[in-house]
Amino acid sequence: EQAAAAAAAGYGKGWEEVDLEIDVEYCNRKTFHTVHRPEKYEEHFQRIRSAFLERFPLARVTGNAGGKGLVPDSMISRLGPLENINKPRLGAFEVAFSSPRTGRRELFSKLAARFWPNPSALVQ
Repeated sequence: EQAAAAAAAGYGKGWEEVDLEIDVEYCNRKTFHTVHRPEKYEEHFQRIRSAFLERFPLARVTGNAGGKGLVPDSMISRLGPLENINKPRLGAFEVAFSSPRTGRRELFSKLAARFWPNPSALVQ
């Protein structure tokens, strides 16, 4: 299914690698939930990043580029409002790609699918 979405978007043949950008929003929030482990999201990001760079060495792969992220506890002013901490979203592992030819396209959403992506399927 992941490979079919990429093929339908024109991903693959004829792309200029240098123009390919992969953005991964992944959760790095610490939470009270005993099952949630932010380091697992980092591990999955590194696997996805490696898979894309192996297939497209000139591509730019970024993590959590689309949002401000979290404000560290040491920076939070208890007297004022918090900065925007909506991204990265809790539980998110969202993979999108963009190029001048196609614009931005979602390739995978863990929030929608409720499972982890297969790195090799994403890069096909």
